[in-house]
Amino acid sequence: MNISKSIFLTAVRCMSNKPTSNNEIMPFIYNRNPRNLERLRLARKPKGYPFEKQLVEYWHRLSLTTTRAAVIAELIHNSGNVVIRVSTLDWSIRQFLYSCRDTQAYIILARVFAERCMESGFTCMASDVIYHEGTKVELFLKELLKEGISLREPTVFNIHDKWRVPREKRPWTVLE
Repeated sequence: MNISKSIFLTAVRCMSNKPTSNNEIMPFIYNRNPRNLERLRLARKPKGYPFEKQLVEYWHRLSLTTTRAAVIAELIHNSGNVVIRVSTLDWSIRQFLYSCRDTQAYIILARVFAERCMESGFTCMASDVIYHEGTKVELFLKELLKEGISLREPTVFNIHDKWRVPREKRPWTVLE
């Protein structure tokens, strides 16, 4: 549907004199939130290719980057777009820090990142951050868990298709 026709139909609906009721059923449903199916766990996760450096088998992924001057936490969508980005170089965080890369910086960064994720509605994300016990990264991840962020995405809800027949293993197939 082109834009001019859509605007015209909207204007006609707004200018009509007949009263509207909430009991009417709309003939069309427009999905104005394309990521809604991801939140409902109905969208398929992209599988990617097996020879790629980073497999894209997530909806949202946590990325923690340490540079020479700062620490950056990002929430990345599987399309590659950065949804939420928090850095210790942001003035709202930096004014409370002694150093941009010490232990307290990681903890405060995790709290701010978790707060912004919760405000945006992201409570679970995939995490492939590698850490060792007793490091600053471990403190960052523990603080995220304490704030209510889950570091594993929920499983995809598979709709049962009653017309699909499960295939059995044939006796002559080799399973090695």
